[in-house]
Amino acid sequence: LGKSSHAIELYEQYLAISRETDYPLGEGLALFSRGVSHRKLGNFAQAISDLEAAREIFGHIQSPYAETARQKPAEWRSHEE
Repeated sequence: LGKSSHAIELYEQYLAISRETDYPLGEGLALFSRGVSHRKLGNFAQAISDLEAAREIFGHIQSPYAETARQKPAEWRSHEE
C-alpha cells in the first residue's frame, strides 16, 4: 500500500507539470495511472473519477487510450458488485 500512496504523489506531480506545460496526453496518463493506484488502495470513487477524466482528455485528443479508460471503470464496477 505504501508504494501505491507514493505513486499517487508522483502522479500528482506529473499531472501538475503536464497541466503547466499544456501536455494533455501527459495529463491523461497521469490521471489514468493515479486512478489505478487509487483502486489498489480501495478508493474506488476517486479511481473511477480519475479514469473518467482521463477518458475525456484522451477522447478530446483522439488518443487510442480513450477506449481503455472507458472500459476500466465498468470492469472495476462489475468486480465490486
